[in-house]
Amino acid sequence: MNSCIFSIGEELLEGSIADTNSSFIAQALSEFGAAPEKITILPDEADTIARALAEAAKRYTIIIISGGLGPTFDDVTIEAAAKAFALKLVRSDEAMRHIKGRLASRGIAMTPSQERQALFPEGGSVIINPAGTAPAVRLEIGEALLFFLPGVPAEMTYIMTNIVMPHIEEHFSLKKIYKRDLFFRGMPESCGDQAIKKIGIPVGVNCIINVFPNRRTAIRVRADTEAAAAPFIRMLLSELNGYYAGDTLKSGAQELSEVLFEKKLSFATAESCTGGLAASKLTEISGISEVFKGGAVSYTNGVKHSLLGVSPEILARYSAVSKEVALEMVLGVKKLMDADAALSVTGYAGGSSPADENTGKIFIAAAFDERAVCEEHRFSGSRNEIRESAAESALQLARRLINGEI
Repeated sequence: MNSCIFSIGEELLEGSIADTNSSFIAQALSEFGAAPEKITILPDEADTIARALAEAAKRYTIIIISGGLGPTFDDVTIEAAAKAFALKLVRSDEAMRHIKGRLASRGIAMTPSQERQALFPEGGSVIINPAGTAPAVRLEIGEALLFFLPGVPAEMTYIMTNIVMPHIEEHFSLKKIYKRDLFFRGMPESCGDQAIKKIGIPVGVNCIINVFPNRRTAIRVRADTEAAAAPFIRMLLSELNGYYAGDTLKSGAQELSEVLFEKKLSFATAESCTGGLAASKLTEISGISEVFKGGAVSYTNGVKHSLLGVSPEILARYSAVSKEVALEMVLGVKKLMDADAALSVTGYAGGSSPADENTGKIFIAAAFDERAVCEEHRFSGSRNEIRESAAESALQLARRLINGEI
């Protein structure tokens, strides 16, 4: 048994809309050990789609297609399927009633173009779409089982979850595989790679490494059963124990807030280049008002001095982007807000392209009790990516300082 996915639409090829459907479908199939071997985006061209479907039916047993089932001129997926397998298009009375009912409920009269949505290849079967107008279609071609789903993500998700996957599970007698995601903090990707090579991946176990911003890494372990994966996971955690952060990926704000709640500590932020992003992340946490006093966006030198008490001499001597200023900012906001702990961020986020050699140079600081620490970072990416990395790293630095890890 193997599978592939097709997403249909010019808008996907030109990048104006992200192909989130394929990601969702792939995850659903992977739950049962049927991860797709291939994901393809195709244009709204009947001949191109027909050739791709005809070839796929010779190679794959599960084929999921999303998009191109609507009423407009460029929705040609069903016509392409009929062409691919030399089948006549027939009308589904059930689908016609459903379409008419959906349109009538919104006060819309049916047009000839909308009647096309009730057509499907002869020998297939229509799947009524409870979440929308366009029905889905199931079609068997030899050993291949094809499902044509609406491209609207909410409609596709509903049909895939509640109709398609239960059918595939029963049709192929599938069972969910064992999956465990291990997350590591502050671990270089190479460190995880070396540990995996040292242990060796057992037969029947699959292992994937994913790297996230801010020194976070996930090692995803897959196997038919937990028993098959358990020895490998045990040895892996033994090798990488110092980096292990748990089986769920938490944001810096989530991890810091848990520490603040547990220790009943008040907190404040002072930010320059991140413009309040760290504070914004904290305020996404329910109940954070119990511990978060507030934040200062001190973008100019004048505000750094007048609000946070950063010395003009320090600013003149070291510049706003420096360890010295970051430390004065964090101590200043901690005093200003009468907080138990605080963080600060100052740096060069850069413009739309990282042309300046200083772009990505960021200083983050944290203060707790009588201690204050500062780190210099060199982040890469777009302006927004650099700001995101800086805010996340500052939240993590504060958590580490409060926990006594530094």
